[in-house]
Amino acid sequence: MTRGGIALIDEIEQGLEPDRIRLLARSLKEKDCGQIFITTHSRDVITEINADDIKIVHNNDDEVNCKQLVLEDNNKLQGVVRACPEAFFAKKIIVCEGATEVGICRALDKYRKTQDKGLMALKDCAYIDGHGNTFLERVREIKDAGFQTLVFCDSDEQNVNGKKDELNRKGVIIADCDENCAIEEQIFNDLSQPGCKALVKFVTDSSITTEESIKGSMKGKLKTLHLNWFEQDFTSEIKNALGEIAKKKSWFKNVTHGEQLGEIILTHIDIENGSSKLEKIFHTMSQFIDGE
Repeated sequence: MTRGGIALIDEIEQGLEPDRIRLLARSLKEKDCGQIFITTHSRDVITEINADDIKIVHNNDDEVNCKQLVLEDNNKLQGVVRACPEAFFAKKIIVCEGATEVGICRALDKYRKTQDKGLMALKDCAYIDGHGNTFLERVREIKDAGFQTLVFCDSDEQNVNGKKDELNRKGVIIADCDENCAIEEQIFNDLSQPGCKALVKFVTDSSITTEESIKGSMKGKLKTLHLNWFEQDFTSEIKNALGEIAKKKSWFKNVTHGEQLGEIILTHIDIENGSSKLEKIFHTMSQFIDGE
């Protein structure tokens, strides 16, 4: 391209493998011999260019809007773009505290399809992993960059709980557990008997743990545990113990197990009319996904 010329490349990623897409985007940026406009739907492209070069284009009822990504600290913006580029192709972002919540969101997306509801992508919604206790900083950055934001998280970390009101005032929606409760504990507390038993059967059938290991852990938490405890109705003490064990032993702390966990949950709760905290979490997320 002649120095000083202007070029337009539409859908730059078409026909290229990810490594070649990144190389092309980086080479065009480094060439710096004119002005280049590119359009893309590829996460690989936007991770290779400067965040302050990105413009997001939205078409709302045939009205086209173009906005610049802005944060006070451009280095932070660059970090967000490279950490979760998929977020920048959506209007609404669910920031998950960790891998368990990401897996649950995957299950929710699949569930929506079975209910003839739009998949998240068709509703301009994406979900990302906020990576643990530091995820609230990512929430602030995404919200400050101009995106509708929902947090899906536990309530067992006081340093996180103390910052939720601040996020709420910024317009961030919070879908969290009861106070001092992790997601595993909330699930076992709120699920029906069949739901809780389905979870226990899943973790033993999947070799995540063994029935003997569960019984051994529960004996340390309960005064008595009947030999046929699994065949009987789970008491609140047993459900509490299972939630604590699931959290401590990390039964669902990866995306795959989180997704399978979500699938079991969604067969045993009522998102639309349920009254438990767990059902309200899913209802809040569903409303966020379907909102404008």
